[in-house]
Amino acid sequence: MNISFHIYKFTIFCVIFFSIAIGLTFLKMIYNLNYVPDIRNVGSYIEGVGKVVVKTVYVMKHYSTKNTDTNLPENIISNVKEDEEYQIKQDQLEENKTDNAEQIISKLPIDSDIKDLEKTVRSLYVLESSVSINAQDMKLSELANKDLKVNINDKKPKILIFHTHSQETFVDSRKGNEEDSVIGLGNKLADILYKKYKIRAIHDKGKYDVVNGKLKRDGSYTRASENIKKLLKDNPQIEVVIDIHRDGIPDNLKLITEVNKKKTAKLMFVNGICEKITNGKMEKISNLPNNFISDNMSFSLQMQLEANEMYPGLMRKILIKPYRYSLFMKPKSLLVEVGAQNNTVEEVKNAMEPLSDTIAKVIK
Repeated sequence: MNISFHIYKFTIFCVIFFSIAIGLTFLKMIYNLNYVPDIRNVGSYIEGVGKVVVKTVYVMKHYSTKNTDTNLPENIISNVKEDEEYQIKQDQLEENKTDNAEQIISKLPIDSDIKDLEKTVRSLYVLESSVSINAQDMKLSELANKDLKVNINDKKPKILIFHTHSQETFVDSRKGNEEDSVIGLGNKLADILYKKYKIRAIHDKGKYDVVNGKLKRDGSYTRASENIKKLLKDNPQIEVVIDIHRDGIPDNLKLITEVNKKKTAKLMFVNGICEKITNGKMEKISNLPNNFISDNMSFSLQMQLEANEMYPGLMRKILIKPYRYSLFMKPKSLLVEVGAQNNTVEEVKNAMEPLSDTIAKVIK
């Protein structure tokens, strides 16, 4: 039988299979309101599927009834392989963010050679597939030793807490109850910081992902930054800005540990470096400037090291992504992912105490 017929059948099978899979994903989104998958993973999944199907169709055309050579053109093979590797990288990213197999590092090794340095970086960070950084260029020692202390004795708020994605909720969140969303986490964090450490914080409860009463994630970082800039102008004494989110992960994973005998959601810091791989090399994203990238990375690294010291197992690796997010308005800016969509409200609220302890340890 002509080989093109087999490839035709395979292509039809791929289209039907992936159409059903994508359809089920979006049905789950519609009928289970507590489940909001991380859109970057859904997007990369669809993109990867699309590329493979397009390449398959291209190969099918190559094998017309006039061409029965069974050797695939070399460039076709390499391109399909690259697309498969891209999707594998995205899948591995989700696993690597929660991988605890490597040593938990709370102090940087002194006078490390390059192999030790690379191992240290792998233990502390996970890079999105569109980002590449040389371990030596990260200057970990410099980041870890930067002075981040804040004067908290003048009785003025020094921390601003907000939520670019205010509608992020958890597996048992009560619909419409903001205490069961990331806003409730901001309330809890601000309360602990003051009661335990006398560190005052302003908690902005703006809903930047809601427009005309409807959820709208597109543009939420722009809408948030417009108001946060005003708040910072009105409160020039603020030095620390914290954007609290929750992650979206595959349902078969669970971000859970134990702190003080309480089930506690794991935490992850996110850094945006305003660069991404373009045509095989890292290039700056010119329309997304951030003058505080080094300061941001210093803050997240020192937070990570202190948390690893005080609460081993609490932290996931720091995720480095290409864009700037909400991290460009103050040097000490922090984006933290608290658990994921399948954590309970109790688990994520339990994470606010170790988070507040870590903040106090770094800035006091």
